[in-house]
Amino acid sequence: DNYNEDDLARILDLQVRHRGFRIDEALTREERAALIKAETSPEQRASMNGGLCEHIARNAIIALNEAEVPRVKQLIAQQQPGDPLVSPSVTLLREHLVAGCRKVPKAVGDGGAN
Repeated sequence: DNYNEDDLARILDLQVRHRGFRIDEALTREERAALIKAETSPEQRASMNGGLCEHIARNAIIALNEAEVPRVKQLIAQQQPGDPLVSPSVTLLREHLVAGCRKVPKAVGDGGAN
């Protein structure tokens, strides 16, 4: 059986947490499910099933890192002795999840969202 979008949203949560990150609490499970449905094709969801969430999580984390590394480098360069340590964000926002979905490989015969 294939997972529905709600199942995939739950699996995505697990994949993200397993990697030491979290999804913005403002983004509800229903919104995450709708995002997965809108940003991936039925062919991708059917062919990859739960594995789709591994791709989304990995690519979303890459998108977050691409934004965070320059920010953290800039903060470190401006840091004064005695300032608290600078740490990167581990929270994935909607924009990171969208980027993650858009980088999921196409399924064979996929004429859908990507």
